[in-house]
Amino acid sequence: MTDFVSYRNLDAGVAVGAYEGAWQFRSPVLVENANSGVLQHARSMDASYRARYDGPVVIGSPVAFQEGDVNLPDQLPAIVTGAQVSDCPEMVDESKASTPTFEFRA
Repeated sequence: MTDFVSYRNLDAGVAVGAYEGAWQFRSPVLVENANSGVLQHARSMDASYRARYDGPVVIGSPVAFQEGDVNLPDQLPAIVTGAQVSDCPEMVDESKASTPTFEFRA
């Protein structure tokens, strides 16, 4: 999905959880969502086919990137590049699993 706006949702601006769905989000603008900008429930199963968030803008949510209920914590994290975050008290919450759900890159 490219260039979309998601605002004031009751949970997250983007919430995904398909293990074999390597979602590609490009330039999403996620504004004032109740819990988080991104809620990621699943990890990627294949290194060549990973979930990605390229250039996300997250504004005014309690958490910008939040780990959901991850069933396979040993799988690969989602890739996040060029994130812009403002007015979010917490950048990332990965407190549910012992391994990272997000891999932040420059």
